[in-house]
Amino acid sequence: MPDQSMLTPFKLDMYLAPHTEALFAELQSVVCADIDFASYLPEQARQQLYLGQICGIDFATSAPSDYRYLATFTLADKAMPSGYYRSVLITPAEGGLACLDQFSPEQHRVAVNETGSFSGALTFARTMLGNGRGIFPHHQITGSHAASLHCVAKAEAMLASIDCLSFQMALQQIPDLRHQINVLGFTAPYPGLPFVTSAQMPEDICALMTERLLRFITADRAQLWANSLGVAGITKLSEEDYQQMRFV
Repeated sequence: MPDQSMLTPFKLDMYLAPHTEALFAELQSVVCADIDFASYLPEQARQQLYLGQICGIDFATSAPSDYRYLATFTLADKAMPSGYYRSVLITPAEGGLACLDQFSPEQHRVAVNETGSFSGALTFARTMLGNGRGIFPHHQITGSHAASLHCVAKAEAMLASIDCLSFQMALQQIPDLRHQINVLGFTAPYPGLPFVTSAQMPEDICALMTERLLRFITADRAQLWANSLGVAGITKLSEEDYQQMRFV
């Protein structure tokens, strides 16, 4: 878990891409309008997170005193249950694998965005090795999903697992990547990145932020979010849904 004292009050754009910056800035503006967050928190909690989006595995393993859950993106991909996401398993278009069954851990190098990443490492290992805590014998830590995608596109790795939002975003930014990789399959779906706030935030403020999140992606915003991140809306899951992520 990150040190709460090191968190900024707002931590929304997990993707850090120029073309999503304005989308998340507008979301923050709408959801947080006219809320004086510091006035609702005890003095010792005023440096905690006011509104953020974090990895689902971090939320699942957090203590009750860390966060309160607000809502989750729903994807445009109709194969996904509302509020869930998955990763895309990719191989080089030239010289890559023909199917996932051809993958040999002892022979093939994989690209992993970071150790412990739920979408880029844990579900990847669960899919290919049968154990989410398994270690690929030949792997390269790339530092990001985008870097993993480029690594595969250049045939520096034979396989990678890219979360589907990052995959959609990368193809929007660099359409030519679509011709440099082949999609071989997908990981199982799990709850998507949750929007959260400080565990010390009062119930009525949490309810207000959740209501604003659920109403945020209106018809005039829908196409932008669908094109940029493959997002169709925002929903609220049960917090218990996230606990399954602990056992991957």
